[in-house]
Amino acid sequence: MLAFLASPFLQDPAIQARPDLEALMSIIRPFQEEGTLVGVYLVGPDGSAYWNHYGTTRMIPASNMKVFSCAYALHRLGPDYRSETRIWKSGTNLVVDAPGDPTLSFDQLTDLRKKLGKASAVQVRQAYRVGVPPTWEHDDLPNRYAAQVSAFTVDRGGFELWAEGGKPVLKPYDYGVRILREAGTTLKIEYDPFSKIVRVKGPIPKTDQRMDTLAIPQPDAAAAGLLGQIPVPFRGNLPAAPPTSILTSPPLIETVKDCLVRSDNNIAENLMLMAAASEGPLGENVYADASARMKNFLVKTVGLAESDIRVLDGSGMSRQNWVTPKGLVTLLAWAKSRWGSTWTDALAEPGKGTLAGRLEGSPFRGKTGTLTGVSTLSGYTKTADGRQFTLAVMFNMYMAPAAEIRSAQDRLVREIENLPGENAGSWPRTPHFLSW
Repeated sequence: MLAFLASPFLQDPAIQARPDLEALMSIIRPFQEEGTLVGVYLVGPDGSAYWNHYGTTRMIPASNMKVFSCAYALHRLGPDYRSETRIWKSGTNLVVDAPGDPTLSFDQLTDLRKKLGKASAVQVRQAYRVGVPPTWEHDDLPNRYAAQVSAFTVDRGGFELWAEGGKPVLKPYDYGVRILREAGTTLKIEYDPFSKIVRVKGPIPKTDQRMDTLAIPQPDAAAAGLLGQIPVPFRGNLPAAPPTSILTSPPLIETVKDCLVRSDNNIAENLMLMAAASEGPLGENVYADASARMKNFLVKTVGLAESDIRVLDGSGMSRQNWVTPKGLVTLLAWAKSRWGSTWTDALAEPGKGTLAGRLEGSPFRGKTGTLTGVSTLSGYTKTADGRQFTLAVMFNMYMAPAAEIRSAQDRLVREIENLPGENAGSWPRTPHFLSW
């Protein structure tokens, strides 16, 4: 008997006579032998579990968390939903009602300022204002990918440091951040978003180029500042008159696709909070309320087990999120049954976004996820004879180079696409009870 059939890592006895799984098992075995935790859950075209390998083990999902927050937003708001940031002008004062729109841009806000004139006061009512999510790591905060979260924002909370004409320049605007030049033999950039200082040490590139992407300090204040002044909270009732201007977002499905293909953390956090706020006002502990509401949706509507998931944020930046491979597949199956190609077309495909350079020629559509020691891949693929499979592959606590882990995940997908046809033999199946 093949050695893998006796492996303690194969949890499901119903599939322990499956020679077609040896090629799959051989890919992950070397990583397990050196201590990596690997979870795989694979569902076949009939909705049953084709392979369950640590599928009910809770693991860190990294950016695979985004499929949950995007599905929650689509469920609560709908694919065609457009967020409206409403602005009233009274004299030289502005009142802004911000329900949440991570797509607001520098150009939109500066164009509005040209239209309405510089405001002497900007009062803002926001559906939520978090700043730094409570379980994020401090070392990430200077970076664009860890931008602070607020319902009123600009450029997804990020801006850029460029070398231009041999000098360091902040684009498209400095947002009150100062650049300090320091001597050095090699280029080094240090940024503190709280003190609003960028230290550029060493020689600046002679050619114009982007040197770094940074997080805007207090993006709601930055957005209001583009209209004229830093904001003050609005209290009381909004004006009864029609708004002077309305900034309208693209349809939600376009924002979801942008989030999933590029794996944008700021969009994902906003989508979770926008969806949660649609159920009612968020309390003082915004993330506790939003996390509880999203988990309630996942358990009561999607059908995850309580033990399948722990929600701490919407993007996967937090290492305190836990998800089982089975929970990921359950969500993917539910979303496909609900929105069909509208959903699958919003996921990354080979050669684009986070799958650039991966799985060339494969029909795979799905989501990647990466943190130090964490790599996840989930999505959909099919065999040459058209059989559809849904999968989640999660690696936690690995020591190998990340490129080696991604290669193993891609080989797993290729092997799944080459699984033998239904007439190659009959095997017992484990009912999965998923609705397609």
